[in-house]
Amino acid sequence: MGVVWEVFEAVTAGLGEAGAVRISYYLSENMPSEAKRISHKVILISVIQGLLFGSIVLMLGPNIAVWLTVNPIIQTQFVDLVGMTALASFSMTFALVTWSLLGAQGRFGTATACVVLCRWFIIMPLAAICVFGYHFETKSVAASIAMGYSTAAFFLSLVIIRSDWEHYALLAQEEARLADTPDYVDDEEEADEDDLLGDSSEDSSAIL
Repeated sequence: MGVVWEVFEAVTAGLGEAGAVRISYYLSENMPSEAKRISHKVILISVIQGLLFGSIVLMLGPNIAVWLTVNPIIQTQFVDLVGMTALASFSMTFALVTWSLLGAQGRFGTATACVVLCRWFIIMPLAAICVFGYHFETKSVAASIAMGYSTAAFFLSLVIIRSDWEHYALLAQEEARLADTPDYVDDEEEADEDDLLGDSSEDSSAIL
């Protein structure tokens, strides 16, 4: 199941980073309406992707277990985990994609804080209570992950929808301008050094 989960994370990271690149570009080019449109489009694609991959895992669950191990006990445990893990992967996809979109606005601190809080105050306590308190099986861990990522996805998507895209477009342009300023200053310094070297060479030739 860990292997299957890593596949989900890899596909999700690709979608989120692709959307973040486009949003960053549109914000730096002062096109906030396009950035907003792309963000909503990526969120919709993430929902479709989560449903698609979750459905694939649900349909191929027993076959995947046979492909990964020959131990019948582990195969049975894997099949028992498929349903809840598919639900957890859907919420994880939604949460990580919205995390990347917030990062494209330069708000990695807000996005990371939300995910970390949900992990430490929802996923970890629920999993610990279910496993050590009630002695539930591994499905309870997957259920805890699903609830934690669902909460994170809700708050992150709420922040994305309520974002002031015009404001973040101005911030992106300001950051781009500041990033170009050192190169301009370096060029001026190099020109001044060339002038000084030219003057010194003329003085030395005049002395000779």
